[in-house]
Amino acid sequence: MKTILFPILFIASMSLNDVHTTVKNQLEGTWIYADWEDGGMVFQKGNDFAKDKGGIQFLENGTLIKRQNAGWCGTPPITYRNYEGTWEITPNSTVKISYTYWGGTMKEEWSVVKLDDQSMKIIVLEQDRIRKSK
Repeated sequence: MKTILFPILFIASMSLNDVHTTVKNQLEGTWIYADWEDGGMVFQKGNDFAKDKGGIQFLENGTLIKRQNAGWCGTPPITYRNYEGTWEITPNSTVKISYTYWGGTMKEEWSVVKLDDQSMKIIVLEQDRIRKSK
């Protein structure tokens, strides 16, 4: 029984690692916010951030750049700024991100519901805002 079970578990773990690596490779790069659709955010792949839109850039080394409002006001015209942070893919294939922003630190957990070479749709599962001390 052990001789049969080990190869099956080995192949299964390789498949999970392959999926993890594929998702990681597809995430890496610059994503520009495009729309809100059915409870999730849709991003389009880009070469660089758009001047007048938010986005996120996943870097190979686990760091990220989150482009969003430079302040608390969301009334146009909106000024954007790039904030640094980190990202990782969890064993259950959610994406955890953490980044600083004008008000403190944001921690989020995302479910990636669509991902290909051109677009990505995510649903925010969890969000924790840690305010700066005054």
